[in-house]
Amino acid sequence: MSSRGWNARASSGGPKPPLLWVVLDEAVLHRPIGSPAVMSAQLTRLLEAGRTPRTTIQVLPLSACSTMGLAGGFAIAQARGVFDTAYVESAGIMSRVTERPEDVSVLTYRYEGIRSEALPQRESLNVIKETLQRWTN
Repeated sequence: MSSRGWNARASSGGPKPPLLWVVLDEAVLHRPIGSPAVMSAQLTRLLEAGRTPRTTIQVLPLSACSTMGLAGGFAIAQARGVFDTAYVESAGIMSRVTERPEDVSVLTYRYEGIRSEALPQRESLNVIKETLQRWTN
């Protein structure tokens, strides 16, 4: 569902959309995946999402020299009444979902370490906007 659909549903008394916090490595903004038009559309979508009230997008700048997130992507889901759950990506076939508190705790610690090095949202959106301009020129 688009963020516009979520906002309309939430404002009409429907259930609120989830909070989404994302930290992106700055390198993914520059790595060409598809044509310049595809990259432009993707970055435009990130800017739109980053301007919605329940989404936070932060960019981990190349200058951070952080290696904590290079082991692979992951997502942590939290909801009332259930165990925190994590999805861990792998370059091979070993991607997995885990509810093990030890695993989720390690990933939460890793996420907070990465996030502590990331730019604040406003600066992050400016980096995305500047990168978008380079893809459209």
